[in-house]
Amino acid sequence: MYIRIYPPHQILHGENRQANWLERINQYWFRDDDKELMHKEKALQCIIIGDTYDGDELIIHPGDPERVYVSPRHSEAALVAGHGLVEAIEWLCSSNILTEAFTERDFEPFDSLGEAS
Repeated sequence: MYIRIYPPHQILHGENRQANWLERINQYWFRDDDKELMHKEKALQCIIIGDTYDGDELIIHPGDPERVYVSPRHSEAALVAGHGLVEAIEWLCSSNILTEAFTERDFEPFDSLGEAS
């Protein structure tokens, strides 16, 4: 599993829930060079919707909720993954930017509540 898309209960109550994510962004923001695409004030308005196995985070802004941004774990600048979730997932799997491109496109739901599925 490379990408995890959070269900609503995960965004509200999960380990990397919205409140915790905003607290972390507010406290540890380091992307001051990226003011054009994603400045701190804009990031604090965003909603985290998922992440990657490598720790990159997928976020959206309420002003344009179809535009999916990636906050890369190992980079100073945010990236635009695509317009809409399907396009963003395809970009994450094939762009060869955050990870080596791969062709597998298997979907496996995960139980973020910790119950056996």
